[in-house]
Amino acid sequence: MEVTDKKSLKDEIQAISETKGNVKGELLRSYFKYIKIKEGDEGVAKVEKMTKEIGFSFKGSDIMPFHWYPAFYEPMIVLAAKEAFNWTDEDVFELGFNIVKFSLLVRTMLQLFVSPEKLFNQARKYWNQNYDFGDLESAEMERGKSYTLRIKGYKIHPIACIYNAGYMLGMTQLTTKDKLEIREVKCTAKGDDYDEFIITYKE
Repeated sequence: MEVTDKKSLKDEIQAISETKGNVKGELLRSYFKYIKIKEGDEGVAKVEKMTKEIGFSFKGSDIMPFHWYPAFYEPMIVLAAKEAFNWTDEDVFELGFNIVKFSLLVRTMLQLFVSPEKLFNQARKYWNQNYDFGDLESAEMERGKSYTLRIKGYKIHPIACIYNAGYMLGMTQLTTKDKLEIREVKCTAKGDDYDEFIITYKE
């Protein structure tokens, strides 16, 4: 979905800062690793400066992989990067798609789940290792054709739909040489009860 809200970054972050729940540091570190590769050390410093200016001072290098951090840190990092580098929604999707490559947890899991089907069946377990709230439900699977996933209890900011779509596609793509694509068919930001994504094989 397109994120077109014109509120200031500070207003957006303040609006989500009371979100309940936590996210694992390993996931947040992956965002900073990607930003460093795409935008350099200067880019990382720029994001850190922007978050500090709105009242949340931390450095990507200080994030502990197995510690829990407030859930809104995830969209905060992405929103700051989007504003700092004039990223489009496509850039945010690519962020989500690519950060899976920097996660130790993902690399470990992919040694066990070497097919889209196996990964699909363990989606909830993987979610619970990254978040202490919400749920990732493996809703429907048509082997070799499509996989339907639902994220429930995770309504933070509309931009999350974009990077989550990229992330889920990126993880699944690592388990197969076949080309995949993803589309969002339900969205909490549009009033639905949950976010629903369908991953399909490209013809």
